[in-house]
Amino acid sequence: MTPRARALVVGLFFLAALLHANLWGAIIPLWQIPDEAAHYEYVRLLVKLGRPPTPADTDPELQAQMLRSMWENRYWEYLGFRRPEQPPKRILPGGWTSGGAIPDTAVIDDAYVYAFSQLQNSTPAYYAMLAPVQALVVHWPIDDQLRALRLASRVIFALGVVFIVLTAGEVMGWRIWPVLGAGAFAVLQPMFVYIGSGVNNDNGVMLFASAAAWQLAAGWRRGYPWRRVALIAALIALAVLAKRT
Repeated sequence: MTPRARALVVGLFFLAALLHANLWGAIIPLWQIPDEAAHYEYVRLLVKLGRPPTPADTDPELQAQMLRSMWENRYWEYLGFRRPEQPPKRILPGGWTSGGAIPDTAVIDDAYVYAFSQLQNSTPAYYAMLAPVQALVVHWPIDDQLRALRLASRVIFALGVVFIVLTAGEVMGWRIWPVLGAGAFAVLQPMFVYIGSGVNNDNGVMLFASAAAWQLAAGWRRGYPWRRVALIAALIALAVLAKRT
């Protein structure tokens, strides 16, 4: 492919990934991407504190706002629970492991127990990319904040797909059909795009890992000067700082 054709293919896959992710985002109700509430809580506290939050930074008022929004968006029903008569006030991560049967509302006293927290994870790289958007919308209604973060996260996802296509181009010598096949495989995977449509740190690790793969593939073609080696090391470090599992 010519350089112009390469740029066109890469641009088209960016738009295709963004469009497909937005279609999923229009279908999936708020808070229904895996652990979306935990990811939102982390980026909200990151902006508030100006540093990575820890479990000691838990904000009861923020959790109450999140849980009310989840309650209003029928979060419980979509998970197969009975909707509590009123929204719980706080989140108790891992409360279902403390023994005893889980109520059909997953609420004990005023705590939602069927929950997960990101605050114990020192992996801020993905959330740092969302922080400028969160800072801009912090005074919006919480539902609109989450929608804005979802959109920003979809851009991160689409950029990750760009690096997948660039990696395929390097490995396949920019032969048109293998490159188109690799891009289509990424863009059309339902689960991959479903995760990419929401606030989820998988998007961050995918972005950095695919960029590192691109540079590794480019080095295979053109060598590994120290600048490329340093860039690969930095991208791998950022991937680890985005998600460790």
